[in-house]
Amino acid sequence: MPAPLRYDERLERYPPILCRLCCTRGRQPHVWCPTDSQIAMVAKLPLATVKWMSWLTTWDPVENSDRRAFLAALDIDLESRAQLARLEYMRRRGQWRHLHTSELWQIQFEEMVTCYVKAVEERSVQS
Repeated sequence: MPAPLRYDERLERYPPILCRLCCTRGRQPHVWCPTDSQIAMVAKLPLATVKWMSWLTTWDPVENSDRRAFLAALDIDLESRAQLARLEYMRRRGQWRHLHTSELWQIQFEEMVTCYVKAVEERSVQS
């Protein structure tokens, strides 16, 4: 059995853009994606900060307090084994169905998925 990931390894494996793409509300079959303004309101962060963090492929430039508020607003806990299993599934085999059915797909999420995939490919080339 592999050793559990340290918190810094979890942050590296699950960047802000992936966390934003995995954020959902509701239960099947009524799953929906919150908007940036809804996340900003819950996180009590400026909308510009939420938009900026949503597109980052690394947590490096983000302050700890902003990171905690952002993750809490997304309902993502990197200490939870169940949430890590869900994030890992989405990272490896996710279909992103909740994004495809969102009205924000063509406006925002399609480009975010492309950006995330490109960042993953660049990271694998560097390794």
